[in-house]
Amino acid sequence: MRLLFVGDSNWDLYLGDDDSTIWSISKDGNAKGNSHFGDKNHIKRLMDKYKGKAVDFIDSHQPTELALEHFSGMASHLITPERSEPFWLLRF
Repeated sequence: MRLLFVGDSNWDLYLGDDDSTIWSISKDGNAKGNSHFGDKNHIKRLMDKYKGKAVDFIDSHQPTELALEHFSGMASHLITPERSEPFWLLRF
């Protein structure tokens, strides 16, 4: 598995060895907290569902270079709101 998104709380998202499945992996090493997260289409649905809102997924998951490569065809750019930390805005 390879790191796909760095979460700001208890989990990071990893791309499985099949280059399709995305896993939520606990940062504290507790294997019981690990779970299947979905695939590229699931993340796209999350972003489409919350388009135009302060969606937790976008605010709390920073993409790695692998994520930007894996989600080819999407645009991404860094947003720095006034009085806030910068974060990535991802669009398909």
